[in-house]
Formats: sequence, structure tokens, C-alpha cells
Amino acid sequence: MDSQDFDLIQKAKSGDETAKAVLYQKNVRLLYGYLYHKVGTPQDAEDICQEAFLRAFKNIKKFQGKASFKNWLFQIAKNIIADHWKAHYKGNTILVDDFFELPDSPSYDIDNEEEVKDQVEAEDTLKKILDDLSDDYRAVLELRFLRGYSLQETADELGISLSNAKVRQFRAIKKAKQITNNEND
Repeated sequence: MDSQDFDLIQKAKSGDETAKAVLYQKNVRLLYGYLYHKVGTPQDAEDICQEAFLRAFKNIKKFQGKASFKNWLFQIAKNIIADHWKAHYKGNTILVDDFFELPDSPSYDIDNEEEVKDQVEAEDTLKKILDDLSDDYRAVLELRFLRGYSLQETADELGISLSNAKVRQFRAIKKAKQITNNEND
């Protein structure tokens, strides 16, 4: 952490509103861009961004400096995003990009704008993969890995047998990996 951020954080811990405003200005644009690409709507990105800053400043005295303020803020935002999707889908979520093992998928430890750009590219790749799948394959993957449905719940939702759901899931994953490999060629 650079000395300027250290000084700002110390002042913010003491209740200095100007220091909080400077920390906000230094991080808001990058955080909003990251959030917009994660949730897809300006309203949700703004809401989550605001909530992340509110939580960060409410808990600033707990900030230990083991990571940069920016990384701490992004971790708070990541937790809010998880809550957002859980509420939206009312179920468990699984990170689809982990499941597909997208190439060079950047970590969520955001250090600079270049890493955010890399993250956006990985998410664009994921969107392209889903767009390139047939409706049947996309539906089974979205239910299983975005909404957290079990195989039986997926089968019930799609009106197919459990064995058919298993076959579709297997084929959809295989096709998604083929699309990923073609993207990298």
C-alpha cells in the first residue's frame, strides 16, 4: 500500500470525511466498471457500488492493511454481488467461468485497470460461449450452474427425464469446451 493511501486510511479511520471522499474518488470509477460488467445493468452496478463504499467506510476501523484498500473494497463488492445473485436466483450459485476453466481467467484480486479489462474479456468469452450454444444446451447449463439447480430440478424445469438432463449437461459442457478451444485458436 502506498504512503498516500496509508495516510488517507488513517485519517478515514479517525472520521475524516475528506479522506473518505478522496478514497471514494480514487476508486469509484474502477469499481463501477467492474460491477457493471459483473451484473450487467447500470442500476444494479450503482446500487452495489454504493453499498460497497457504505460497508467499507462503516468498517474502515477493521481494515488492517494486509491488502490495498482497493482490493479490500473489491472483495466487499464481490461479496455483495454473491448476495445479489443468490437473492436474484433464490438458490446457490456456482461460478461458471471456474467450471469451464476459461483460459487465463484473471483472479478477482483486482490491482489495476488492465486486470479489469482482462476480467471483462473473460466474461465476454463466457457470454459468447453461452450465446453459441443451442437453446437446449444453454438452458441446462444456466439452470445447473447459474441458478444452482440439481440435475433432478433441471430435468423437472425442462420437462425432460433425469437421464436426458444428464446427457444434455454432458454434451453442453463438451460443446462449450469446443467453443472455448476454437476461440483460442
